[in-house]
Amino acid sequence: MTHPAVRAARPSEVDTVTDLLTAAFQDDPINTWLFPDAERRRTDANPAFYRILTEATLAAGRIDLTEDASAVALWTPGGPDDGEFDLPGLTQDEIDRMDVVFRLLGKRIPDEPHWHVQFVGVRPDRQGRGLGSHLMRHGLARADAEGTATYLEASAPRNVHLYHRLGYRDHGGEPITLPGGGPAFRPMWRAVP
Repeated sequence: MTHPAVRAARPSEVDTVTDLLTAAFQDDPINTWLFPDAERRRTDANPAFYRILTEATLAAGRIDLTEDASAVALWTPGGPDDGEFDLPGLTQDEIDRMDVVFRLLGKRIPDEPHWHVQFVGVRPDRQGRGLGSHLMRHGLARADAEGTATYLEASAPRNVHLYHRLGYRDHGGEPITLPGGGPAFRPMWRAVP
């Protein structure tokens, strides 16, 4: 299968990346735990969160975007400070839930230098066609050329097999389960081959 070319997202494409991530993760179990109201998640919370994340990643990391803007991957330099940023546009309850997630994930982020795969999102009408794998291979080739390990938290059980095929291994024991019977993240590490 031929996939669209991958390129770096431009600063002028904040809206494009934000809209793509908002659509891709609208019904994701983690997002429904963070933002329980489906309408607010679609119109306010997801757009606010993904805009903040996109702007921060453009400033300090890398955003890979397919030429047709159907899929995107956000990569940030990893380390102990990984994942900290302000969250304007969210309610206090949403911020409190984000704090829980950041605190739990922060305990497992490796100290070693790495690229953190924050999100890989594919438009709902294009999911299941290998675009996420295509983006991951692109970013991993770059990390390998740099001699840098990568880290991610798998939030969908169906993706764990894909990440294993790409060379990731479980990192740090049991999955991280969100309170109240919430969904789980599975930390995964890929050493430099």
